Amino acid sequence: MFLAELLKREEVIEHRITAANRKVFDATLHSMVSRKILALKDGLLTIGASQEQVALFACSLVWPMIDSYYMTLLFALSLLKNKTVDASQVSKRVQWLGEALFEDKTIPYFEACN
Repeated sequence: MFLAELLKREEVIEHRITAANRKVFDATLHSMVSRKILALKDGLLTIGASQEQVALFACSLVWPMIDSYYMTLLFALSLLKNKTVDASQVSKRVQWLGEALFEDKTIPYFEACN
């Protein structure tokens, strides 16, 4: 039941948040406050009180980093077969791998590709 509740609250942002797109940022914050993931107190945002929501929020921050290490490790393992790679191409190839994994829905966070 605990995992089912966590999955029910999981959300992937469909539109990228950019400096030019303030409406998406405001809508995302409003959604998080209405779902009590974040709380607005004295003009400051704080994490909501529920432990489940804290775990979910922490995971949303940590998983993209874990996925980026996963992609880099996969690329490093591919070097066992292809022994030589130009050093200037490593980051481009890892970026390509991450985007391909995201498009295949192997990794859920596009942030891991950056």
